[in-house]
Amino acid sequence: TQQAFLALLQRPWFRRIWILQEVAAARHVLIMCASKQIDGYVFCLGVDSLKNFYGARTDLQGMIRSVTYLIREAIFRPGYSMGSSGRSSLDICPLGELMDMYHAHEATKRHDKVYALLGMSSDDLSKAGLLPDYGVPWEELLQRLTKYLLSEEISVETWDDKEIAVIKSKGVILGKVSSVQSDMALDDRQGVDVIFTNIPGHPGDMGEWGAHWTLQVSAKSIRDGDIICLLQGASKPTIIRLSEDYFVIIMIGATTLEDMKTGSGYTKWSKVLQSVQSFTRDFILVWDWENPLEKWQSPG
Repeated sequence: TQQAFLALLQRPWFRRIWILQEVAAARHVLIMCASKQIDGYVFCLGVDSLKNFYGARTDLQGMIRSVTYLIREAIFRPGYSMGSSGRSSLDICPLGELMDMYHAHEATKRHDKVYALLGMSSDDLSKAGLLPDYGVPWEELLQRLTKYLLSEEISVETWDDKEIAVIKSKGVILGKVSSVQSDMALDDRQGVDVIFTNIPGHPGDMGEWGAHWTLQVSAKSIRDGDIICLLQGASKPTIIRLSEDYFVIIMIGATTLEDMKTGSGYTKWSKVLQSVQSFTRDFILVWDWENPLEKWQSPG
């Protein structure tokens, strides 16, 4: 029944942060409930076919997609890879993408919301100050993480009893999101159309121009009208949303393809990045892991 299906998807297993690494490390996944079991890939196909039952539940949708993406890809993933620092990793994607996808998952210790994802990261974390150490105060760990993902040039305020970072930084607005295509069949990806303003896309082009990004799904859904900014010292754009007198971070580091599709061909992100010469705007940003997903679903 629909109620039984929703009850299954709402089980704590889907929300626990350490489950992600266990699933990511598996080469074959079996889903078991009491005496019943089903192949992980088949389970994902079933979840997709019943998406009308939970499609309106944005909290469930994001949580389930983030887990089924790992289950579905299990048979295609190689084993652990060894980085240049000698650290073994599943090498799935950059740490910023992992944080954007999974910061809403639950952990008994706050530190584990970071440490549980390190083994899945493709980044070289040897100099990031993020290797597991439960002696590091939580507020310091969150500060280190935020500066690693954005820039050492930002100012970050955190608290020992909160999963919130308040960031102050110079930056520039690059443009805005014009539309989002979230296809459940893509599992871990979403299409995002963006409009850049006064940022060169081609030689001599300083007007409005559009591009298409394919981005990882995030715990907070991207919406039309969200703002794309670049903070001073950052190498990736941040997607934010206005809320009263500050901005909420929707995606802390949007990993774009180097070659971005535009209306008249392709342009390179590195050239767009190099074209930004001045950071004149003062930003106050809030990276909030605590509030329900629905709180930020509509532009403020």
